[in-house]
Amino acid sequence: VNLCAQTFLDQCVHHPLMYFPAFYITKEVVMSDTPDVMKVLREYKKNMKEDLLALWKIWVPATMFNFAFMPMHLRIPFVAGVSLLWTCVLSAMRGG
Repeated sequence: VNLCAQTFLDQCVHHPLMYFPAFYITKEVVMSDTPDVMKVLREYKKNMKEDLLALWKIWVPATMFNFAFMPMHLRIPFVAGVSLLWTCVLSAMRGG
């Protein structure tokens, strides 16, 4: 139950409500001369389903594997490797 709760909170609360809005806003601030937060939040709303499905395809199995099977001393390196893969996917999808 703890594994499912950890995965649910990470994937269904943290990412949709904090991670992706921060990503879109940061991207807008860095790449635009006149950042428009409302514009990027509308863009995120439009892309939310595709973004979350891509995220879940990578992170749900990785998170469950990490918490269930990975020895404690290898959890951080494992997450770092998955993060590299995810960053490449997100960059290809939304890098601009």
